[in-house]
Amino acid sequence: MVEEPWSVAGLHGTYARPASGAERGPAVLIIAGSGPTDRNGNGPALSTDTYRKLAEGLATAGIASLRYDKRGIGESRAKVAKEEDVVFENFVADAVTAANDLLQRKDVSSVLLAGHSEGAIVALRCGRTGEAFALLE
Repeated sequence: MVEEPWSVAGLHGTYARPASGAERGPAVLIIAGSGPTDRNGNGPALSTDTYRKLAEGLATAGIASLRYDKRGIGESRAKVAKEEDVVFENFVADAVTAANDLLQRKDVSSVLLAGHSEGAIVALRCGRTGEAFALLE
């Protein structure tokens, strides 16, 4: 797996692609669950690297992925001034932004969403916004 930093609209994450260097293929947007969980699936009382391991497995199967720190967490911390101002729709908007950014990449042919816990609900809501996947081929 080859990893590179990713950043757009104040969100920060890691784009992972297969080491084989395939020219173009699908990518998975990994959306973290609730709580202070970072892009790798770790939090204050949890250190499992679950999302990073998922990205590694996907890369082994020839699939790229993007995992990002939610607003207010990790390197995306600055995207939140006051935690009480964050609403669920902010997480949906961030996932739509990340999905559409992925679709702009020349090496990405399509984007699939994979969410854990609250991230799964975010993924479902992305499909209802009418904004995500505008460029999906």
